[in-house]
Amino acid sequence: MPSWMVSLIWCLGFGFLAYTLLQAPWTWARRAGMWMVFATIGLALWFWSRDWVFALGGVALWFVIPVVQALIFSRGVRFSSERRLVQGPIDLEEFPEVNGLTRDLRGEGFVSTGDHWLRPSPFEQGYRLFRHGEEAIDAALAVVRQGSVSLSYLILVSRDSDGQYWITWNYPLAYGMRMPPEIFIHRFPAAESFTELLEQHREFLRVNGVVPVSPEEMRPEERFDAFFGSTLEHNRRIGLLQETNSGALGYSWKGSIFIGWQVLCQAVRG
Repeated sequence: MPSWMVSLIWCLGFGFLAYTLLQAPWTWARRAGMWMVFATIGLALWFWSRDWVFALGGVALWFVIPVVQALIFSRGVRFSSERRLVQGPIDLEEFPEVNGLTRDLRGEGFVSTGDHWLRPSPFEQGYRLFRHGEEAIDAALAVVRQGSVSLSYLILVSRDSDGQYWITWNYPLAYGMRMPPEIFIHRFPAAESFTELLEQHREFLRVNGVVPVSPEEMRPEERFDAFFGSTLEHNRRIGLLQETNSGALGYSWKGSIFIGWQVLCQAVRG
């Protein structure tokens, strides 16, 4: 059998295993599938060049390129310290997934309190806010759009008697800021449904011994405004953000390096 055919069989075998793992219902298997993709690329490059340095360099580009893109993007991002949630409808034609997710939230006892947009903002961020009818939980169905790219995710928020916020979300990307010390985040992007995310939030509260207080004294939009404002202020205080000549806040070099590291960790975790 020719050597090129042996190489092709090895690559096809690795590729098939990667595809199988990526289709699996378990998070650990999908992560293993991503690493099998890297292994397949490296193996193919080695068979082609017979040079391990070339093969490893080709795989490394998978991580280096998004980190460099994140660094470049961060240098131009600006945040206004005056940003607030402003009422305005979310266009269901632009974000068709909102209808189904809204039904899921209502099915778990949440009541919508209105659509809002975070303005001014470097990219479009919309939030359909909810409050649970019986439990001390606020929720937001968030939509984000940057050019032609858009995504949606869900946020669940409870506050304890000490004024600390306990947040569970399925935000799928590396987050570009550090959270203030009074905000505790449980990120669970592997949630297959809103019901699973809600159960994760309840378990997050139970494990940490949190007894959430009734949110009636603060409307959901006020609670989320407080979250956005405290996050900006905290990151300015620790040096990830700095004031620019225009008076807005932008990433310092320390902040840009932080974002690059976050993107790298996200790529490694798959």
